[in-house]
Amino acid sequence: AKEFIKRCKKVKYQRIEINVECFWMNENYDKRVKSYDAVWKNLKKYTDAARKNRNAEVTIKYIIIPGINDNMKEAKEFIKRCKKVKYQRIEINVEFFWMNENYDKPISDNLKEVLLFFQKQPNLCFSSNISTHIKNWLEKNLT
Repeated sequence: AKEFIKRCKKVKYQRIEINVECFWMNENYDKRVKSYDAVWKNLKKYTDAARKNRNAEVTIKYIIIPGINDNMKEAKEFIKRCKKVKYQRIEINVEFFWMNENYDKPISDNLKEVLLFFQKQPNLCFSSNISTHIKNWLEKNLT
């Protein structure tokens, strides 16, 4: 965080992308909560520094892993934490290897609900490398 803050003061444009560990709601939560909370504490420092420098941007990335974190409880908690750190931009993706293995299968109701929820959030985009399968569904259902 300190290095990013220094760079924000020195350079004309600074961008950082942080891929947040998404498994924190599962059974390992108690073991991971301290380090996960530290990640969000640092994210707050990054977003504070970026707001002070109009040429700096922080993007928080979230990877949806069907069957693990494709549920509304995790999606809502993730957005709640993003709002708490006053995020600038969120990028959503669906786990690549899962998509390749399940390309011809229908998208689950859980995943649909989470994608629709995320789509309603301000300053959110879906990753440009999200699978064609998901892109097609998004185009049909989110326009």
